Amino acid sequence: MNKRIDTIDILKGITIILVVFGHAVQGIVDSNNLSLNTDFSSIYITKKVIYGFHMPVFFIVSGFFLTKWLKKDKPTALKKKTKRLVYPYFVWSFITALFMQIASKFTNNGLGLIDFVKSPVIPFSQYWFLYLLFFFHLVYFVVDIFFNKKSLNVLFCISIGLFCIGPFLPDVWVMSNFTKYFIFFMLGSYVLPYIQKEKKVGVTALLGMILLFIVVNYLYVSVLEMKYVRYYLFFITSIVGFILSLSLSIYISPKIF
Repeated sequence: MNKRIDTIDILKGITIILVVFGHAVQGIVDSNNLSLNTDFSSIYITKKVIYGFHMPVFFIVSGFFLTKWLKKDKPTALKKKTKRLVYPYFVWSFITALFMQIASKFTNNGLGLIDFVKSPVIPFSQYWFLYLLFFFHLVYFVVDIFFNKKSLNVLFCISIGLFCIGPFLPDVWVMSNFTKYFIFFMLGSYVLPYIQKEKKVGVTALLGMILLFIVVNYLYVSVLEMKYVRYYLFFITSIVGFILSLSLSIYISPKIF
């Protein structure tokens, strides 16, 4: 029986809270057309800070058990990932589309059943994460057939290259999100062994990470209107955000378990 890692469970909880809170803030921003130059710009900034790292953290965590997944025989591994990602994607997309269709007068983006019909080729609403995550696994699945033990290193190098050229590639299908987030998914595959080691995070280290997070995000907010600078700085805000979330998880873990 595999032993659960408390730190990872807490980290998952933190990212889920960030996503829920981020979507709530995004709803306020969209419905009121908030920006840096409007009233309540602090709400807009809060949204940008959260969106500057919360999805990369999700993809890093998703990559933790990537190598373990393909230790199973390939047909079983693919079937398991289809069951965990593809089925929930279509089921919840349909449920959400149905409710949004019924309540279309009261929603911001007006999605509905027509959008669900398009969901095999156009990711539906917030479930784009599951859609993209499945293709990340599928790419790793295919590359592993040819490179086996070298596949992680090969894909990590590819992910770096894709991230670097991402802003200059055509925005078709899921290309922009693939090039933007694949690097974090691959990073996650290297992180797990370090998390499994015995470690502690003190108050001083945690406060230092919070200060670094504030400084980095101050710079990030100051370049929001600079497309390319913002894009590459996004990598730094994501890594700092992940380290802070992980540090907080490590700090909390012995206090509640």
